[in-house]
Amino acid sequence: MRKSSGWLLLSFGLGALISCGDDKGKLVDANNPADMPIDADVPNATWDEGGGVLVEFQIIFNPAGTTTYKGVPANHQARFTTYYWKSITPKGYPFPVNPGCNKTGLETPATDADDIFPFGMGTLAGTPPAPEHVYLDVGDPTVSGGANPFTIPLGPNPGIDGFNRHHDGIWHFKVNATTGDDFLDKFDAPYSLALAGSAEWPAQTFTDAIYQSPPWDVTSPGFGPVSLVADQDLVVTWVPPPTAANMPADTAANMVMALIQPGATGIGPIVECITDQVQTGQFTIGKEFINYVRSFATTGVMARAIVTHRIQELTDGVTHNHKRMDFVMTNCYVVPWTAQ
Repeated sequence: MRKSSGWLLLSFGLGALISCGDDKGKLVDANNPADMPIDADVPNATWDEGGGVLVEFQIIFNPAGTTTYKGVPANHQARFTTYYWKSITPKGYPFPVNPGCNKTGLETPATDADDIFPFGMGTLAGTPPAPEHVYLDVGDPTVSGGANPFTIPLGPNPGIDGFNRHHDGIWHFKVNATTGDDFLDKFDAPYSLALAGSAEWPAQTFTDAIYQSPPWDVTSPGFGPVSLVADQDLVVTWVPPPTAANMPADTAANMVMALIQPGATGIGPIVECITDQVQTGQFTIGKEFINYVRSFATTGVMARAIVTHRIQELTDGVTHNHKRMDFVMTNCYVVPWTAQ
């Protein structure tokens, strides 16, 4: 499998996530046997990937934007992605290092061996020797909880999603460049997902299964163009969000930062960095990762987001085969970067 670009935000690798400031809502790390759950029947990050939903509230630097952020023109964008698997080989991909920085695997097109969650998708159907992912039709998905509900339309087949992943089956996707405030205006708040169902899957509703963090602010680099300087670390700071009053106990929340080369001929996210220490308000992207990004591109976008993650079982109510659904939501800022 190989992915081309078309991606404007970032990769949200979410393994071993911890909620802000303490161990509340910690998800197990599939790479750490000591972190295995006591009850193997409780949905958790060690289960096989079954797909899920990604809901993104994005404030994007745009000199021609119709709204503002701190007085700077910006688009308040909503983006929705869902897909589900009947099967996928391998059954799951390694989670990224947390806390730390990770190469996404998208930048090495010769192999998928270095892909990390959520980028690995098995071999595209029709690629010899046999398809290694098969899509599940769950019907039209609707996200509600904001000012207005939104039903996510089918994505193109073939098509490319916001994480720069190729799709060749039934999946759903939509970008609404100026409608973030219409659909995703509630913070420290739950959102729900309803699946309309199909001939192969029952209609289901996951009430309050998605959670958006409280508001937060970027500080340095500021909300505007960012310079990536050779052989220099990039210190990222932010104003931590206030204490979450309504976050479910099983929610994990992290600060995620990504350096991306978007565009029709770009790679997508090249490096992503994650920290569970959201309340510290600071993370350093090491110069080795800055240099690595610069080796592929001279311009791109930088995304910073508080990402929340919850897990439920992917089941039709009859079959229980330890497959998980990932419910992910982002509260994100996107600005351009230039190599200096």
